[in-house]
Amino acid sequence: MPQVLQGNKASKGVVRGTAIVIASTEELSLWKFTKENNSIDDAILVTRMTDPNYLPIMVDAAGIVTEIGGRTCHAAIVARELGTPAVINLPDAMRLLDGKEISIDGSSGEVTIHDA
Repeated sequence: MPQVLQGNKASKGVVRGTAIVIASTEELSLWKFTKENNSIDDAILVTRMTDPNYLPIMVDAAGIVTEIGGRTCHAAIVARELGTPAVINLPDAMRLLDGKEISIDGSSGEVTIHDA
């Protein structure tokens, strides 16, 4: 049975894909490596928060989930500009979602973890 978590809505849209956790800007190179080595088409970026250094992977992400932030945080603004679904302010997202098949609904703030 899927588990539904509640964060805050940031950028409308619904997407399903695989969560890739990027814990810091030092790990940005892991994005491409993880996607390619695991044949992931719809990768969802999961991180604590974003800053301008994250932009190259934000452009490539099917969706974005952050652990902290408000409607005017970097992740929310960039996601809206890109038209990428995003959920923000989801505590423990990096720990709970890493490598899992998830759906995010940026209009409601819901993140669904799907069973394997």
